[in-house]
Amino acid sequence: GEQLIETLGGIGPGAACAVPSLAAILSDDASLLRGHAVRALGGIGPAAAGALDPLRDLERREAERIEAWRAASAEPPAEYEQGEQEVLLGEVRGAIHRIAGP
Repeated sequence: GEQLIETLGGIGPGAACAVPSLAAILSDDASLLRGHAVRALGGIGPAAAGALDPLRDLERREAERIEAWRAASAEPPAEYEQGEQEVLLGEVRGAIHRIAGP
């Protein structure tokens, strides 16, 4: 599954038909799968415009999680490795930029 998701991003705009499925993965509980979907959508570029709202929702959720952990001086939940949440947030922001433009 993960390799297929990554391959779709490498195809670029020709994989636009997969955008709805990739966008659905953005709400998956598995942060690793979300990360793969984010990178694939960014690789598809402007043809993935239909995923902008789910990407922005993910950006908001991840930013809120990070802020909550920092405010509580807490460690991130076990499903995240140290620093992984910041990396995912950066990837989401990069994908939004590649899709929507500057």
